[in-house]
Amino acid sequence: MPTPHQRQQEILDFLEKRGNCSIQELSELLSVSAMTIHRDLDKLTGDGAVIKVHGGAMLRPVARAANFKSMCSMCRQSVRGQLVFSLQFNDEKEKEACCPHCGLMMLNMQNPILMLATDFLSGNKINALQAAYLVQPDLKTCCSPSVLSFSAREDAQRFQQGFGGALMSFSETRGFLSDSHALPDTI
Repeated sequence: MPTPHQRQQEILDFLEKRGNCSIQELSELLSVSAMTIHRDLDKLTGDGAVIKVHGGAMLRPVARAANFKSMCSMCRQSVRGQLVFSLQFNDEKEKEACCPHCGLMMLNMQNPILMLATDFLSGNKINALQAAYLVQPDLKTCCSPSVLSFSAREDAQRFQQGFGGALMSFSETRGFLSDSHALPDTI
């Protein structure tokens, strides 16, 4: 019997070929219950690899099976959906960073045409230039100093009330990281 991780990789492989499928199809394909498929899809949705739809799932348009195991282009940590920072380049290559900290540090070496941060609360992709950033909250993430991105400044302020940290704009955060020479220091 395959492990949950192996099953989830098989689901990603199947979705990559087909684009979408029903829970019943996956249940029959993998010889497990529909409830097991629901749990696997919940995990893959949390990782940002798939989107659950009524009665099934589809591969997230920017997701690829490799993203399930992708590594940060800056510090080589695993990329998690809640913190991912994406950079798109002229040659249509996309690089992912494990968190806003690494994504902003990558800007010192490369010039992307598009930067997408992930809203820490909703998991939605947002324009990194318009995001609000909470720097050094009392919350451990993958790199230090921790940097979280939010689509709304008000959300960042409410989060700041509970976890502290400094609220900054894109340029202020980038300046802080450059001034402090905050190269990724994994925890």
